[in-house]
Amino acid sequence: MKNVFVLLLIFACPLSSYAGLWSQWGYGARSQGLANSTVAFHTDAYSQAYNAALMADDPKFLFSGGIQGAIFKFEPIKSVLVDTTDLGGASNQISDVSTYTPDVFSLALGIQVPLGKSERPWVLGATLSSPVLKLFYLDTQDAFYPQYVLYLSESQRLTTGFSLAKKLTDELSLGATLNVYLIQAATARTRLPAGGNSTARLRMEVKPALAPAAGLVIRVGEQSRVGFSYQGRQNSQGVIDFNNTISLLAPSDLVLTSRSTLYYEPDTFILGFSHTQDDQTLTASGSWEKWSDYQGTPMALSFTTFTGSFSQRLPPIKYSDIVSAKIGFEKRYEDSGWAWRVGLGYLPSPAPDSSGESNVLDSDRYHLALGMSKKLSLGDLEKPLRVDLVGFYQHLKEKTIRKTSNAFIGAPGYKIGGFIAGYSVTGTLEF
Repeated sequence: MKNVFVLLLIFACPLSSYAGLWSQWGYGARSQGLANSTVAFHTDAYSQAYNAALMADDPKFLFSGGIQGAIFKFEPIKSVLVDTTDLGGASNQISDVSTYTPDVFSLALGIQVPLGKSERPWVLGATLSSPVLKLFYLDTQDAFYPQYVLYLSESQRLTTGFSLAKKLTDELSLGATLNVYLIQAATARTRLPAGGNSTARLRMEVKPALAPAAGLVIRVGEQSRVGFSYQGRQNSQGVIDFNNTISLLAPSDLVLTSRSTLYYEPDTFILGFSHTQDDQTLTASGSWEKWSDYQGTPMALSFTTFTGSFSQRLPPIKYSDIVSAKIGFEKRYEDSGWAWRVGLGYLPSPAPDSSGESNVLDSDRYHLALGMSKKLSLGDLEKPLRVDLVGFYQHLKEKTIRKTSNAFIGAPGYKIGGFIAGYSVTGTLEF
């Protein structure tokens, strides 16, 4: 009987993640090679994910497709408090904590289509990213246990967006995007009689929700661009209701309700600049991400029994707004079709201090990207295929955590640190 209830709980639990593929790694090897500082520089059919107005600034018929992935190596945590009687353990336990985080491997597609042949056509676009190695990934965040929750499943989900852009004047282009994300609800009914047959029924719903994005591009002469982009908040929530009847001496109801965030993208405001001179381009951007509205991903449980109602006590977790900075440089050799890129970025962490009861493992990151591309002629195609490659490295600034109480999980303390190494291959065709 116990196994029936546990199985239902596992299948209905939400994903644990608070960032998506776009905010973590970006889209497309060319933009990634510039450290994703391309809110004012059109690169390929993925540019609409950074700023939809870029499609109208360069209204070509483009298709981009590729793969990207990342591996994680975080600082191990050894000999800390991992369980207490206050949390339901049989005794206080000291043990090592695994910081293993699954690698990610995703497919990304993008298309940009001008409508008509006027000098300032409307431009439609769409992007799609999907995990390749798995269709679904479950890993619920423990409210107290140390975890690198930012990186658990950020790209293990399907994401898509639809964009429209228009150049209004020779100097101004506007664009808008609707990003589609998912919300989840589950209801389960179980009966666990003493000495009788257990019964269970589970109903789940997954529905789409929309988040807006908008942007503009201003031409400053022929060589420079200023871009602004707003990415609307995506708060994909999961709601679970369990109505259970457990019979020992007499039937007794246990109603459990959970609300949690499956994944989260904050309201983000990005200002960018690009300058192109002959065969080279400099890009830069700064972002303000509003994480202060985020409440975290632990399952917030409420219980109702014959003795009354009560709620789970969660540790206080307060996320902070952050400002990040990125810069990139591209050098092109038109005669040979080669291009080389480098990008740098500083990505502060929104995670709260972990010296108290919470254990959200994260630290500020330093980002380095190196990229290249080559134009290849393919048969009868009028335009060459451009193949972009990039490798990137993110170093987590080492941080030492000292718990303020030896009764807190993770005591006496530990170090946060490590790195993420990623790669991307993209092919882009112009028609």
